[in-house]
Amino acid sequence: MQSFIFAAHGRQPAIDACRALTMALMLFINQLAGVKGMPDWMHHMPAHVDGMTWPDVIFPAFLFISGLSMPLSLQQQVIRGASIWQLQLDQGKRALALIVMGLFMVNAEEGFAAIGINLPVWNVLSLICLVLIWGRLHAAAGHDATPAWARPLGISGLLILFAIYRGGPDGNLPMQTSWWGILGLIGWAGCLSAQVYLAGRGRILPMLLAMAGCVLIYAVLECPALSASPGIRALRTQSLHCAHVLLVLAGIVTTRIALSELPARAKRVGLFAFALLCLVAAVAVHSIYPISKIHATPSWALYCAAICIAVFALIQAVTPLSRGLLAVPGMRRLAQVPLLAYLIPFFVEAGMQVTGVNWPVSWMQGGVGVMCSVVFVWVVAGVAAGLTRVGIKVVV
Repeated sequence: MQSFIFAAHGRQPAIDACRALTMALMLFINQLAGVKGMPDWMHHMPAHVDGMTWPDVIFPAFLFISGLSMPLSLQQQVIRGASIWQLQLDQGKRALALIVMGLFMVNAEEGFAAIGINLPVWNVLSLICLVLIWGRLHAAAGHDATPAWARPLGISGLLILFAIYRGGPDGNLPMQTSWWGILGLIGWAGCLSAQVYLAGRGRILPMLLAMAGCVLIYAVLECPALSASPGIRALRTQSLHCAHVLLVLAGIVTTRIALSELPARAKRVGLFAFALLCLVAAVAVHSIYPISKIHATPSWALYCAAICIAVFALIQAVTPLSRGLLAVPGMRRLAQVPLLAYLIPFFVEAGMQVTGVNWPVSWMQGGVGVMCSVVFVWVVAGVAAGLTRVGIKVVV
């Protein structure tokens, strides 16, 4: 277990700054999606186009941040005496929580109705149940003051909502997994990456080999000559996990380099070499597979990994940069409670659907829409900070 322990302890400003920046940009681009009159480079690239815009790097950055944080999180558990099996169980529980959240949130977008209630109300109730299950209320002294009835009520509510849901083309199907949602994809990628990290005992070489393995598995699943195999056809729909796991592993390797006991200069060289390796691999793979966020191609994942590594290396090397980012009002709180901040806009949207309230048209056009999206991020950060101050958190 000693291989999981390294010199760094506590919160790392560079990782917090990257998480806060990624969270702020994700909230911004999600809100901006409904703004009209934006240039193409402010939106995600269409699936059929070989290329990407800066919004296409935000979700990969979130996966990368998950990888950055994982070694520190697991290290704390190892220090407290957790075994490998306990670590695996904890990662499995976390993945299950995110997958369930993602599943309900996706079906809220794609469904048509629910028995006895309309879909917007179903959506609000499902979000409340998710918070009842994974939300925590901490008293002033720091101890858990969550009511004993909260989790059983949330679980019972989710089961009822699962049973009454109807979706599909004709509105007659139960909940489906057309895709897992952002949180679900993060859950799958985090769980699979954690198994690689634990199996390799935290060493860098096994994780680099696993990254190469992700590209190879994708190639096998997408090989036309093998598409006739029923097994390959069944797995092909899940080939997107290859790119996502690759990005989480890239974050893990980055942390292992950045927080090692090597001299600062050697760390910078190591991060530069790793970013360059990903870039060269991206160029090579791009000759075979196009860049596509929607299809989660390996070329897209490798280009994004190179970008994320470079940005992290810059933030870590320039100390005032990380301090400056965290000094922006609300940014530190986004770094500390990203899941809570991520869920807040979904509560806002669900509430608007139930009440029939819409954003003013002038707020969703052109430059005014951009400014409103920036303000929205600041408001979400403020709400997250306020909820945290009264002891409310969402923990998986």
